[in-house]
Amino acid sequence: MLIRKVLKRAARMENIPKASEVHLIFTDDLGIKEYNCQYRQLDTATDVLSFPQFLGKEEIPLQPLPGMERTPLGDIIISYPRGLAQADAYGHSPERELSFLSLHGFLHLLGYDHENEEEREEMEKRSDEILASLGVER
Repeated sequence: MLIRKVLKRAARMENIPKASEVHLIFTDDLGIKEYNCQYRQLDTATDVLSFPQFLGKEEIPLQPLPGMERTPLGDIIISYPRGLAQADAYGHSPERELSFLSLHGFLHLLGYDHENEEEREEMEKRSDEILASLGVER
C-alpha cells in the first residue's frame, strides 16, 4: 500500500526511530468536523488533522517510552470522502491523494507547519522530496 510506503520513507528520511508508531484514522466529513470543532474550535470539515504526541522532531525519544514497545508519534485523522473528492478534483488517483494527506499529517506530527509562507514552502518542499523519492509526483 502506497500510504505505508510513503510514511515509512518519510520516517526514514526524517531520521525517526524505527520503534515509533502513528495512528492513522479514516473518517467521514461529519467525523472530522467533530474532531475539528472539539479540538480546534472550528465548526467545519477539513481533509486532514494531526494531533502530535511531542512538540517537534527533536523531542521524539530515540528509544521506546518505558513500558511500551513503540513510541506513539500521534494521530492523523483523514476524511476519506474528502480525500476521494480532492483526488478527483486534482486529477490524482485516490491512493496518491490519501498518501499525500497522510504525509501532510505526518509532517505536522514532526513539527512542520504552514502558518506563514516560509513554513509553507519548507513543508511543501519536504513533502515533494519524500514523494519524489518514491516516484510519486504531483
